[in-house]
Amino acid sequence: MLTGFFDSLYLHQQPDAEQIVRSKVVMASLKIDDLIEKDFLSLSLGQAKRILIARAIVHKPRLLVLDELGSGLDSESKKKVMEIIQGLTENGTQILLSTHIEEDLPSAVTHFLQLDEGKIVRNGTKEQAPAVETKEPLRPFTPRTPERTAASKGDPLIMIKNVDVFRKGKPTLRRINWTIEPGDNWGVLGPNGSGKTTLLRLISGDLTPAWGGGISRFGTENPHNLWEIRRRISLVSADLQTWHEYRQTGLDVVVSGFFGSIGVHNAVAEHQALAARQWLQDYDLEELADKDIRTLSYGQLRILLIVRAMVTNPMMLLLDEPLSGLDKKVGSQVLNLLDSLASNETVLVYVTHRMSELPRSITKALVLKNGAIDFCGVVGEVK
Repeated sequence: MLTGFFDSLYLHQQPDAEQIVRSKVVMASLKIDDLIEKDFLSLSLGQAKRILIARAIVHKPRLLVLDELGSGLDSESKKKVMEIIQGLTENGTQILLSTHIEEDLPSAVTHFLQLDEGKIVRNGTKEQAPAVETKEPLRPFTPRTPERTAASKGDPLIMIKNVDVFRKGKPTLRRINWTIEPGDNWGVLGPNGSGKTTLLRLISGDLTPAWGGGISRFGTENPHNLWEIRRRISLVSADLQTWHEYRQTGLDVVVSGFFGSIGVHNAVAEHQALAARQWLQDYDLEELADKDIRTLSYGQLRILLIVRAMVTNPMMLLLDEPLSGLDKKVGSQVLNLLDSLASNETVLVYVTHRMSELPRSITKALVLKNGAIDFCGVVGEVK
């Protein structure tokens, strides 16, 4: 939080006594002083956003600029964040907030400005704000059905037994027992900090179980080599998108899926380039192939990342808050795209804290609470 005094990502200089006292006063006023000694990387998304708000106001700005304030927050975390913003405005801080979700507007907002393709198309009081329009989804998509091994057709794709996962010496998953069968598409639900992202990282091979537990993948094949796992399991997340900042084309993004890299740093075989262009064509995205991704919309890049994940024909696609930061128009396109993949035998594991955004193809639900399974069963039975 002290970095807010210096507008830097890291604390490179020693803060003075006054700045330290000011930081503690701000955190106490926002009721987050219990987070003072915690490692920032260990915080839930809701806790991290409250810390970042404190960082932004530590030097008493007259205007606070907020970008997608409610993105990725569960209802309880969002409530706490909105209460903080309401308190700041009541004490004289003006806010300027961008969002695509009407429900994410703090009650303190009084006026709106609507943009379309970089132009102001409407403005006025909050009461005059138009309802968000819907948009036709992508056309039905029928990709080439990848070959499946015998093991993937009969054996469980993923089997997790008595797994605990520790991060920085603290348990983030506790006694997880869970099986993913071929053809089952799962929604993984739970509040911020419940262990959803950790579970995806366990499945993808980034994290390993503590002693006494185990995970097997694809039946008797059970590959342990990380590259073999990544060839069968792909991951898409909003965090992954933030790494795609520098210049590369849409085709580069898709081709990089063959190498699991950010950008293309290896020689590209002809069949890889042809396959990438074919996937772009299947998604009606040919026009993005030669465009610099820095000129694309947030939604266009997210769809490119899904294509990137599928270019190797994985058996399973892991999705961590895939609609985070997307408006309803692009969100409907993404959900239609995912349903199309599921209809062609790609197993989906979809992490979210909003039941309402699950694709139609999701039939099973796993609910996490404090790192443990709170519910496992049919989506319609989730309370």
